[in-house]
Amino acid sequence: MNQTNQIDIIIVANSPGELSAQVKPVAEALHKYMPQARVTLCLTPCQYISGWELKYIKTLKGINNVISANDYKNWIIKNRKPNVNFSSNGLVLYLGGDLTHAVLIAKKVGFKAMAYIQDFINWKGFYKKFLVPDKKSFKKLAKNEKTAEKMQIIGNLMVDSVQDFHKWRPQKNVITFLPGSRAWQIKHTTPIYEKIIKEIKRRLPEAQFQLVSSPFEKAIEIEGVKLINFADAYNS
Repeated sequence: MNQTNQIDIIIVANSPGELSAQVKPVAEALHKYMPQARVTLCLTPCQYISGWELKYIKTLKGINNVISANDYKNWIIKNRKPNVNFSSNGLVLYLGGDLTHAVLIAKKVGFKAMAYIQDFINWKGFYKKFLVPDKKSFKKLAKNEKTAEKMQIIGNLMVDSVQDFHKWRPQKNVITFLPGSRAWQIKHTTPIYEKIIKEIKRRLPEAQFQLVSSPFEKAIEIEGVKLINFADAYNS
């Protein structure tokens, strides 16, 4: 396909959670339904970076190019264009971080921009469309008719991101804990999980439990609870 006919989609995201819960299902859907599109993932600065992001991205279907957070900063601040020759036909899709980042990228490449949002909306005049997970988000964010016209309910991407994890799909009487991808969060929530598990076990002796580690930070093991690594969960 020559560059004139090339369709470029630039996905903008930053944190580990957004990569696994939002970028993954979108990239896979584009790979399946728009194989002609070239998908570039642009990472923006994030205080919760784990160091495993680039390795995780390699496991995703549908990502053709990756612009690191450092290369993004050089592009925006120093005008050092990344090593991707974008066509004149494309779209910027915001999936996480500051909404401003996608605006800056869209201006750089001359594409229109869309955003998947749940709790916060900004740059209403710039974005072509806002995608939301459900009616609750729609009602919360559609403050006026003009904004409502730009919004569309598409479903929860987080649900889409886990529906094919066959190896850890809970069976009857199995309760799954997802500790997250931030070390400090895992450290402080694990003791709470232990208390919850102990109480549930007291009331429901037949209950079983499992922990699924994030691809970015391993969960802390809990006695009597099955621990599943992300790679084992994902590769069915």
